Amino acid sequence: MQASSAFKNIDLFELISREHQETINLLAIASEYKDEDTGEHIRRIENVTRLLALELGMSEAYAVQLGQSSTLHDIGKLSVPDSVLQKPEKLTSEEFEIIKLHTLNGEKILAGHGQFELASNIARTHHEHYDGSGYPEGTTGDDIPICGRITALADVYDALSNERPYKRAWPKEDVLNLVRCERGKQFDPDVVDAFFRLIDKGVI
Repeated sequence: MQASSAFKNIDLFELISREHQETINLLAIASEYKDEDTGEHIRRIENVTRLLALELGMSEAYAVQLGQSSTLHDIGKLSVPDSVLQKPEKLTSEEFEIIKLHTLNGEKILAGHGQFELASNIARTHHEHYDGSGYPEGTTGDDIPICGRITALADVYDALSNERPYKRAWPKEDVLNLVRCERGKQFDPDVVDAFFRLIDKGVI
């Protein structure tokens, strides 16, 4: 009887885990609905953040959770008007201020739900820069949660490497050069070093 009960507990845990993942997937797709690259962008972000977490020595369980949660990094863009989000020309300063609010709005959407705590932190902090030049708060260094520092690099790498409504894809070497130049500025040096180890291994 005890063994049977244990198996039922495992089955229930797996069911809850699958349902949680399905909820994340639906929210992630909704957050990217206005983007022609809908599913692929969030899948690439999930993969790169997971790999970076593992390369930095984090547990498999945390790496998987981080990858899943990172797919919700831009959920706050649901609040951004299409005229701003899909504008092919350079944004005005006023429009950029509207875009910047997606970090705080994303946090609000996810806050208060314990299973989305990690995703909420990512939504708020993935545009913070290691040197303090980012937004929404200008947080610096290790004061930025590691989940945000990892997702920040994965997001920029993917955004530059692929075509968006407002830009063409950059050549790979140009993207890698930018990441190198932003080590210790926009990006956490340890995360950058882990990223290039994965590049050297051919994993990314």
